[in-house]
Amino acid sequence: MHISGGRVPTVKAYRLFVNDFMHENVMLMRLAALKVASDDKTQAEQLLEQVVFDLAEESKLLAFAILPSGQTFYLGLSRLLLEPEFSDPVRISEIVDLIEHRDKFTTFIDTLEIDNSLRVYIGAENILPFMAATSLIITQYKIDKAVGAIGLLGPVRMNYPKSLLILKKIIEKYGLAERMIELPSARGYFLT
Repeated sequence: MHISGGRVPTVKAYRLFVNDFMHENVMLMRLAALKVASDDKTQAEQLLEQVVFDLAEESKLLAFAILPSGQTFYLGLSRLLLEPEFSDPVRISEIVDLIEHRDKFTTFIDTLEIDNSLRVYIGAENILPFMAATSLIITQYKIDKAVGAIGLLGPVRMNYPKSLLILKKIIEKYGLAERMIELPSARGYFLT
């Protein structure tokens, strides 16, 4: 099928396209190409995509994971932008720009102190002025010998106990940390 000079294709044109696609040989070749593309993902990438999906679904916040290569997976941006703190278009633009440009996002994450404990950065603690309405919960993860960062981003008024427990639970569920303990002198949970 080709572009129709800006016009919307007719039902007949869509039928021709679907019939062509459904032709067994063509469909098998296209499915094989899709399989090759999905096979290019490492097991670690596939695992982290699932972890980010689970984190976003359970927390209703923006979930992300950064691979040692700098590749970033994130999900939940649309939910984050529905929060009242993000009604300012300039703030939205700055946050979306940060998240969608992996070099900027990884540089931002690299400025934070991240180790194998759950770290919580609230409002202005996030360093970047336009992040003052957000909070970030972040920790390291380990897959084999690879170490990266994983976390949640949400409004300052997020439910911290729930968010911390969700991140803790999912990290443990997928075996991304050895163990998690509660320190008696702190309310948060920490990885060791």
